[in-house]
Amino acid sequence: FVRQETINILNNGLWDKLNSHVQKTIVSTPKTIYDRTFATQGSVTGWSLVNKPFPAEYQFLKVSQSVNTPVHFIKQAGQFTFNPAGVPVAVLTGKLAADAIQKDRKK
Repeated sequence: FVRQETINILNNGLWDKLNSHVQKTIVSTPKTIYDRTFATQGSVTGWSLVNKPFPAEYQFLKVSQSVNTPVHFIKQAGQFTFNPAGVPVAVLTGKLAADAIQKDRKK
């Protein structure tokens, strides 16, 4: 219900014909985030800075590479894609992932 209602609201207000472009949706709740990352009560990343190897790219000059996965045609984006994590990183990696997909499609 939540998935379709969100798409309907966006489709009817902000993005005309959005529903015709949606291929897959995933819905997460705070419990989903906790179950997968153990991040609670607004934790920025939910992981220790002493982890070896670190679970996400953290070198700023490699931020554009943080969207890559072991499967070359699958990209990733979101708050945990790059450290430091958070909403700005989610927005940035979303744009970087879209750019990477466009670049791959031109090959």
